Amino acid sequence: MKEFSSAYSRRPREITDDAIDVLLRYSWPGNVRELRNVIERIVIMNPASLVFERKHLPPLVYRENVRRSAGAEFSTLHDARAAYERDFI
Repeated sequence: MKEFSSAYSRRPREITDDAIDVLLRYSWPGNVRELRNVIERIVIMNPASLVFERKHLPPLVYRENVRRSAGAEFSTLHDARAAYERDFI
């Protein structure tokens, strides 16, 4: 993050624990290059943000985490649907 902030003349920013958790859970099929691209994108696309949050991550990174964790938390489809509806509302 510091490298890209410096390269694009931006102040270094912090990243929330929630966003770091999402990054840690992602499988990174593109390995380090993909991670570098995501971090660079965050720095470029969010110049005014003082803290980078999960919402600043590309949808692909976030969606994989939702798919991966959704099945593990609930024993039935009914429970999963009820939890999703509660969160959505």
